[in-house]
Parts: sequence; C-alpha cells; structure tokens
Amino acid sequence: MKGWKDWKPFLFICVMIIIGLGFIFWISYFIFWLLVHPKKVECHVVNASFVEFNQSTDGMLHYNLALNMSLRNPNNKLGIYYSQIEGNAYFHKLLIGNVTLIPFHQGHNNTSILNPVFKGESPALQDTSQLDNFNAEKTAGIFQVEVELLLRTKYRVGFLSFSGYDPEIKCELGVPLVSKLNLTKRFPTTKCNVVIQYGN
Repeated sequence: MKGWKDWKPFLFICVMIIIGLGFIFWISYFIFWLLVHPKKVECHVVNASFVEFNQSTDGMLHYNLALNMSLRNPNNKLGIYYSQIEGNAYFHKLLIGNVTLIPFHQGHNNTSILNPVFKGESPALQDTSQLDNFNAEKTAGIFQVEVELLLRTKYRVGFLSFSGYDPEIKCELGVPLVSKLNLTKRFPTTKCNVVIQYGN
C-alpha cells in the first residue's frame, strides 16, 4: 500500500495543473474583455406625461405617469440580456411608484423602446416643503420628477454569455400634467445619467 510520500508528487502535479488552467482561463477572459471593449448603455426619455397626479379627500396621492424611453446598446460586438428591469419614480425624493418590466435581449448597435407606466396610489404628502412644491408645480402644470431604472445585465457574444455592468439610470424630468399640456410645446427629449456597477 502506498504511503503519503508516494502520493505527494501526484497531488502536487494535480494542484499545479489546476492552478495553470485557472491562470490560462483568467488571462483569456481578460484578453477577450479588452477585445470586445464593452460600452455602457445610453438612455433618453422621449416623452413623459402625468395623466393624473392629485391628492384626494381620502388622504391618498393618486398618480398615473406614462413614459416613452429609448434604451440603446452602443456596442459593436456585444448583445445585452436585461435579466431584471426595475423602475422607481420619485417626487422631490419621495418614492411615489415602482414598476417591473419584462426581461429581454437586445442586439448589438440596437435601440429598444420602453414604455413604463407608474399608476396607483400612495399616502398623501405630509411634509410642508413637499406640499408647497406640489401646489406650486400643480399650478404651473409641470412636476419635477426623478425616474430611476435599475438593471441587471449579461453580455452575449455568439453562444458565450458573461456578467456585464449593471446600469443605474437616473432621469431628471419636468413632467407636464395632461390637463394643462400646451399642445404647441412638446416634452423635450431628455438624456439620462447612466452609472454602472459590475454585476455579480
């Protein structure tokens, strides 16, 4: 029966092979990453409007915010799979609504249109500054809103798939109320800020 010393050379060779294969894999992955040179997505809000945004006597804030957004993949070689798309809408830092969109794949050099709708009700505004902002902006017919999209992504090249950047998209918008919308003045297309975090 072989003793421990007899197995040591064999185990040493196995460990070195595993380390070598791991090193080759990560070097190959790094070179591949440099070659494809991934770029972050681009996002614009093309249109936005409040069909409803008011406080009722039942102590609730009713909202119906509709958006038309363009999401572009500027990469020449990489497709992107959006495995998770979560949207949040804020009125002066107060969360008023959220929505989850259907996952989808986007080809390289491609633009997709998203149409998130934030509709529902939340507790009425209580903070004095928020109420002042709400009343002033209601009179003006345009509400200052921040819309946020949180994305989980994977990059795809042919049959290969690997973790991508997870963009956090923030859009600062002046959203008109439909009942006070001036038809001669269109909503200006607004570029969103894209912050990226590396996916897990």
